[in-house]
Amino acid sequence: MKHLHFGAGSLGLGLICPLSAKAGNDVFVFNRRSEKEKNVILSQSHRYKLRRHNSTETEEVKISGFLDYNQIDDFLHYLREESEPILITTALKEYGLNDSLSEIHKILSGVSAKKYLIACENSISSDELFSMVQERFPEIAHEENNIQVVNSVVDRICNKIKIDRQQNIVLPVEDFGRWYIEGQHDDLNALFSTFLNDNCMAVTCHDIDLQKQRKKIMVNAVHQSIALLTHYRGMTRSGTETRVKEFMLPSVLASEVFVMA
Repeated sequence: MKHLHFGAGSLGLGLICPLSAKAGNDVFVFNRRSEKEKNVILSQSHRYKLRRHNSTETEEVKISGFLDYNQIDDFLHYLREESEPILITTALKEYGLNDSLSEIHKILSGVSAKKYLIACENSISSDELFSMVQERFPEIAHEENNIQVVNSVVDRICNKIKIDRQQNIVLPVEDFGRWYIEGQHDDLNALFSTFLNDNCMAVTCHDIDLQKQRKKIMVNAVHQSIALLTHYRGMTRSGTETRVKEFMLPSVLASEVFVMA
C-alpha cells in the first residue's frame, strides 16, 4: 500500500510513519518547501533514527520519499496508475492543514483508487479534516471519489528532532505508543499486526471518542501537572522538552521522565 503522510513533525515521524513502514507500506512524507537542515537530510537520505528514552540504541526508519508540496503534481502521474488502496494521513494542526488542503484535494479527487483519509493530530478529527477539504472544494464527495474517512487517536511522547555529528536525524521517543484507528478495515490489517516494540502498536477501536477522552484525562492532564510542578520547582527547560529527574519521591519517579512543556 502507498502511504502519503503530510507533515514532518515529531509525532508523524515518531509513530505514524514508523508503524506504517514496518507494516510494509511505501511511505512518502510531504512537507512545505523548506531549507531546514532536517528536511534537506530527509530528502536525500530517506531515513532517520528513533531512540527510545533511557536507551542509547537506535532503530532506523526507512521511507520511500520525502517531497515538498510543489512535487504533488508530478507525483500524481505515478499515483494514477495505482489500483491498490492508498492511505493518506496528516499530523498537522489547523494552521498547517490550511496550507496543505489543496494538495490533499488533488490526491482525493485525482486518483481513482480507494483512499483512506486519517487525521493523526488529536485536536482535529478525520471528519473535521474532510469537512475542511469540502468547504474549500465543495465538489469532493465520499462515494464519488472513493474516499473512506477514518477517525483515530494517537498517543506517544515524541520529543524534538535532533541531528547528530554524523548528520543522522535522531528522534527521541517514549517506549509506549498507540495509534487507535476506529472500525475494522481489511486493507489496514497489516498495521494491526505490526509492533515497533512490545508496547508500541496500532489497534482497532470501536469508540474513538472514549479513547480521546481517556487520553485527555489520563495522559494529557498528567503531563500538564508534571510540567507545572517542574516549573514550580525551578527546573530548567530546553525548547519544548523538560527533563525531570527524581523531583518527586523515588518510588514515583525512579528514573528520568520526559514531558512536553
